[in-house]
Amino acid sequence: MYRVRIVKDAVEKLEIMMLHHEEKTNHRGIEETLQQIRRRYYWDKIKVDITEYIKKCEVCQRNKCDRRPPKVPFQVTEQIDKPFSKIYVDTIAINSQNFLTIIDIFTKYAEAYPINGKTAVEVVEKLIESFSIHETPQQIVMDNGLEFNNATLKE
Repeated sequence: MYRVRIVKDAVEKLEIMMLHHEEKTNHRGIEETLQQIRRRYYWDKIKVDITEYIKKCEVCQRNKCDRRPPKVPFQVTEQIDKPFSKIYVDTIAINSQNFLTIIDIFTKYAEAYPINGKTAVEVVEKLIESFSIHETPQQIVMDNGLEFNNATLKE
């Protein structure tokens, strides 16, 4: 167990903070520096002094990582005014059976068409089947899966 010494001199406080923050804790932050200093020293407003000292430490400020999530820029979303003007298309597999899924953005209506494989020809056939029931959408959103990223579908 250490003896705790009361420190009153401002220069001595600064030397203690410098020694413990820069050399003993190697710029590890407020809590670890505070913990190290409190083992041997005491003075009024010790936490305030250490916090201010570390906030002014150039090394800490340069190497500090921002823990707040980045701000996402505001984006205006387009307004969909009628069903099947914009759809999401994707493929899923359930118990080794593949399906082509089509979701209408406006109504959230979803369809799933069974497909044997994930070929472009099958995807196009099922899309044409859906378009014959509803109408051809103005916009189709899909991922970059091989079944979508090909010349057959782009035609």
